[in-house]
Amino acid sequence: MASSKDKFDHFVTQAVHLILERFPNEEIYTCESGATPSGKIHLGNLLDLTLCDGVLRELSDMGYKARHILFIDSQDPLRRLPVFVPKEFVEKEDEFKGFPLEDLPDLWGCHESYAEHFVSPVREHAADFGIELEILFAGEFHRRKEYVEEVKFVFENRKRFIEILNKVRSAAGHKTLYPEDWIPYMPICNSCGRIAEWAVKPTYIDGYKVGYHCDVCNEDGEVDIRDGRGKLPWRLEWPARWKIFHVNFEPLGKDHLAAGSSFDTGRAVLKEIWNRSEPVSIFYDFVYIRSPDGKLLKMSKRKGIGLGLDEWLEIAPPEAYRFNVFRHMLEDVRTSALPHWEFDYKRVFELVDRYDWGERIYFNVDEEVEKVDENVRRRIVKAYLLSQVDKPPSKLPLQLPYRFAAVLSQILDEDREEERLISILRRTGYITDGISKEDLVNVKKRIKMARKWIELYAPEYKLKVIEELPAEIKSSLSEKQRKALGLLAEALRSRTWTENELFNEFYNIIKSVGLSSKEFFEAAYMVLLGKKSGPRLAGLLLSLEKEWVIKRFKEVGK
Repeated sequence: MASSKDKFDHFVTQAVHLILERFPNEEIYTCESGATPSGKIHLGNLLDLTLCDGVLRELSDMGYKARHILFIDSQDPLRRLPVFVPKEFVEKEDEFKGFPLEDLPDLWGCHESYAEHFVSPVREHAADFGIELEILFAGEFHRRKEYVEEVKFVFENRKRFIEILNKVRSAAGHKTLYPEDWIPYMPICNSCGRIAEWAVKPTYIDGYKVGYHCDVCNEDGEVDIRDGRGKLPWRLEWPARWKIFHVNFEPLGKDHLAAGSSFDTGRAVLKEIWNRSEPVSIFYDFVYIRSPDGKLLKMSKRKGIGLGLDEWLEIAPPEAYRFNVFRHMLEDVRTSALPHWEFDYKRVFELVDRYDWGERIYFNVDEEVEKVDENVRRRIVKAYLLSQVDKPPSKLPLQLPYRFAAVLSQILDEDREEERLISILRRTGYITDGISKEDLVNVKKRIKMARKWIELYAPEYKLKVIEELPAEIKSSLSEKQRKALGLLAEALRSRTWTENELFNEFYNIIKSVGLSSKEFFEAAYMVLLGKKSGPRLAGLLLSLEKEWVIKRFKEVGK
């Protein structure tokens, strides 16, 4: 077995080696991820699921049995309503605060509960990302006998648990510690149904019974933990799950590396009381998103900031998301974290382009492979394999650049103009003969995704070809710009070009005229679109009607 310290191993491989070293004789290896269904589950949350799936695949490929549990913290109390709730509920927030998320009605009226409303896209689309998992809601779990008995064990050893929690927190410099009479349980009020700490205060323990006083309805009541109407507080709930499920791996935000964090207290409890090691982790930095108006924001379930799984699938292939998770290199998974990710609505094409690049590396395209060293190539090949939803293709698929797909999405209806699409692909050099059914299906999918992307997030990429060229645009061009466009018209007339060949010809013209590349491209875009920038020029020219383009450039050329 390779050493977990081998810096050339992919970070998933490193994590799996650590798992096997730490837990050498498990019958089945368990990966756990978690989500609180307080709002839209977004791409930042999907990171946990994707990392778990990568580890599960690696274990399975090595011949071990493995499973992935997505634990839904559905008995957590609602603290605030999402900002995107229906208007009729905005002023009723106080009526819903403090209730377990799984006990609240679906305010949108389409699912059985508030929690299920937000879990449903994961349930429906995890498989579209190639992710295998079991979804477990807290309410169901808290009724299970093994959980009930661990809660009872916590009650019976309460002083020891408090001692360990306080020891870890004190060592980390925390001043607020747990009192000796702390009751580590969050009961759900029998009268009003709330669970929040500010509302329901546990008062005593008696066997399986926990007494409480509710500050909201002023009830003094009692719950039986065997009924599952309550839970351990997070710092004990988490290690209890690790113990019960025999969790071997769980990805974590790098904030959990801080001394005194819930991970720090959890592993101390797990080791010193339950005599088990904490799960291996892959740590990661925060996931940010740049909104369409340019603001850099942290993804937020409550604020609805960040794409959901279903929303990503509308605009980009799932493999592109997976690849951009797995493409990174960590020299030592134990001491470093995946870098923060700034997702930009307007630059989705970069993520897709990066995936296409990884695919070319995997298929040993010479001009790509020779640009990277062997260690990078190995990492990218591994990332590509981990990014696949199904088995990898047997040969390099037809790769239609995302921005070119965006152009095509606006000049043809790919479902009704299949012959024209094939003609454009042949004219631009993407195919030299026919096209396979699989490649044609994939090209159409990408065009459809790019069309949706422009519609939702990038309206500035909409093509608005100028039918009649205004006189002020003609007069704004320099003599060299006009000469360059005249030469470009002659080049287009002279022969059939592929996109790459035409792109190279641009620079021959630029050099011969003595223009800067900026001046050349600005001139071309201005006479075609009336603005100084646009989609890749070579692809645009070869997609538009050839005679119209030549006529337009001749109109201003010299």
